[in-house]
Amino acid sequence: MPAAGPRPKRSASMPFHGPGAAKGRDPSQAPAAGGRARLRDEQLRQLRELFLRFDLDRDGSLTMLELAALLRSLGLRPAAGDELHALIAAMESRRQRHRGARLADAFRAFDRDGNGFISAAELARSMARLGHPICYAELTDMMREADTDGDGVISFPEFTAIMAKSAVDFLGLAAL
Repeated sequence: MPAAGPRPKRSASMPFHGPGAAKGRDPSQAPAAGGRARLRDEQLRQLRELFLRFDLDRDGSLTMLELAALLRSLGLRPAAGDELHALIAAMESRRQRHRGARLADAFRAFDRDGNGFISAAELARSMARLGHPICYAELTDMMREADTDGDGVISFPEFTAIMAKSAVDFLGLAAL
């Protein structure tokens, strides 16, 4: 009987082949273009399944304890809660930078003259360009609500605050 070659060790970079996955395939072979989409879909399905398995309270997010359990199940062992806090802080920081960049892009789209403020005229023109022309009364109400310091223009902090408030109102989170 010929001696079998050494079995490859499983590493984090090797894809998981769960039930029903093709057996005997070399996982290092790149799938064909159509296979990439199937592989991504399968990986996303597996990630969702893993997430749901550890989201014990089914609130759509992981608590520190749930995340720690998930990491331990993957063979990662944070030595202390500080490492987990650092990981979460880094992830949150990255998410906030991305959100801030998107808000800055939106702000610049309204701030047509680039002076760092949105005037009533810029707001009216931008709303019309977006397909939502507003009358004078609506413009006045919008400016009054957004311009919290009363200087007649909307600054970036005022813009972010009104966008956050609008999102909360739109999603119905204020009632929670």
